[in-house]
Amino acid sequence: MPEDAKTDSKEDWGERHNDVGNSFFATIGIPMVAGRSFGPQDTAASPKVGIINQALARKRFPGVNPVGKRFNTATGLKTGQILIVGVCADTHYQDLRETPPPQFFVPYVQQKSEYGMTYVIRSRVKPQALAPSLRRAVQQVDPELAIAELRTQQEQIADTMRMEFHRCGIDGRLRCAGVGAGVCGHLRDHGVFGGESTQ
Repeated sequence: MPEDAKTDSKEDWGERHNDVGNSFFATIGIPMVAGRSFGPQDTAASPKVGIINQALARKRFPGVNPVGKRFNTATGLKTGQILIVGVCADTHYQDLRETPPPQFFVPYVQQKSEYGMTYVIRSRVKPQALAPSLRRAVQQVDPELAIAELRTQQEQIADTMRMEFHRCGIDGRLRCAGVGAGVCGHLRDHGVFGGESTQ
């Protein structure tokens, strides 16, 4: 919650969040609309920073520029724990029909622990040709580190669209198909490739 917000036990201050790397926004293609992205200056030892999306800015900081403001990740934590250094554009996640949810991002290197990570790679190389090299690179770092799944962003969107089709009627199905084609076409141009690893 914002550092100057009045605590109300009846209000839910919880928000979605994502622990990410410095190049996350550039790799995925999420534009910054204010402030800056994460960079090499944001380390485990540096002051904690965060980036919020436009939806969270409207919800928690209405009518003001949130860059330079501070917020806490839970009630009772030290005031002004995280400094907002940027605002990113809103994006859809699990549901293409939902309004983009309020969300904040923090550097994963500033977190105490990570139980699993999803690596996202942007490349012009075909995914089928890139996958073996990725597996070898991971094995060189840690032979016991398992890669749970490798798939392109297009495949991930396709899985989401299949679930959407089950929820749509005939007319709605055509509308969903049109949206899906546009999203997949946009991502195909970017060549985004993701892999998930667990420890």
